[in-house]
Amino acid sequence: MQGRSASAGVIAMQSLPLKWAQATLVVMQTSQTPRRMSSITIRKLDPALKDRLRVRAAEHGHSMEAEVRDILQATLQGPAPAPARTLYERIRALVEPVGGIDLDLPPREPARDPPYFG
Repeated sequence: MQGRSASAGVIAMQSLPLKWAQATLVVMQTSQTPRRMSSITIRKLDPALKDRLRVRAAEHGHSMEAEVRDILQATLQGPAPAPARTLYERIRALVEPVGGIDLDLPPREPARDPPYFG
């Protein structure tokens, strides 16, 4: 039904049997909001890990592909991790709870004269 408006599709469905009209409606709804699925290939997977995945998938009654999808969704759902902090921010977060650290700074000495290459 490309090129037709949604209302034209609804009018055309009125003359179809209910089963076909429902199927057509589902196609129209999904085509209005397309959702692209991505695929991924994992190379150099340890055979022992693959065997464990196969067993886990069988225990849950899934294919290995479905099991991997479930694992990824469970692992990655929720808020995104905070952005990486700078080294300064990480060090400060470590020492701030204990009140910081006072370091004795050595006295400054005058800089030496630069070498002469003449």
